[in-house]
Amino acid sequence: MFPFVKRVHDCGNTFLLFPGSPRTGNFESIATYIKSKFGTEPPKDSIIVRALKVTHDLGTQRRPLFAHQKFNTLVSMIHPATFDLQTNAGACGSHSYALSRLLKEFDIETRIAQLTVKGQYAGHMVGEAKTQDGWVLLDPSYNVYYMKPSGKLASIADVQADWEHYSQQTPAHYDPKYNYEGVRYTNWNKIPVLMPALRKVLTWTIGSEKTETISLRTFFLEKYRVLFKLTLSLYLTILTKLYWKRLARYFSTQLSRLKDRKATWTVE
Repeated sequence: MFPFVKRVHDCGNTFLLFPGSPRTGNFESIATYIKSKFGTEPPKDSIIVRALKVTHDLGTQRRPLFAHQKFNTLVSMIHPATFDLQTNAGACGSHSYALSRLLKEFDIETRIAQLTVKGQYAGHMVGEAKTQDGWVLLDPSYNVYYMKPSGKLASIADVQADWEHYSQQTPAHYDPKYNYEGVRYTNWNKIPVLMPALRKVLTWTIGSEKTETISLRTFFLEKYRVLFKLTLSLYLTILTKLYWKRLARYFSTQLSRLKDRKATWTVE
């Protein structure tokens, strides 16, 4: 058990508690734990590898506790990354979300990718982190990262180009179906009309290549914060429109009165 985690038993159920606020304290505590393992400012690659292992170990410990737990549809669709950290209910998806959110504590940019398995997308999910040498592949479900012959961390493109070589770095229990035959970062057909339209706009503005490598999931790692900002923006927009309507009505009334007065003065 990690020193920042407290195991609590209540009515036959096991819960894992972290110090700090429910929304951010979990990841802050884990980040502090990881930093404590290094005497000085560690290289980014070292932080990434350590975060990968911690995420994998925590998820592996909790997965059996929640493997058969049923969550309602709303919770399954809208929940913060702390839910994935605490329950690992989404298996590889939860692993990837939790790792991405943890690396955010170190200001490391991340992406979440879906692998094609037997011709179908979303058969497995992995993460990527951006280093000074580019994007590197991380599979928190198996605590796997790949090393190039040069000794540097490999990217998805590297692994795809020579799976025969990199497959030798996977553990014995690794599922051979996850062979990187195809990868996508965003399902642009998930929400009809809206997401295809967004894809077109992004393609026009930043180009097709960059659009296809955008991982929208990483923009929603803190879903409640995003929802709060969207709700606040909507509220302020509505409030502003109502204010301007009232202001326009006020000036229109004043202008009408002024015209009436001028008309009266002219008659006199």
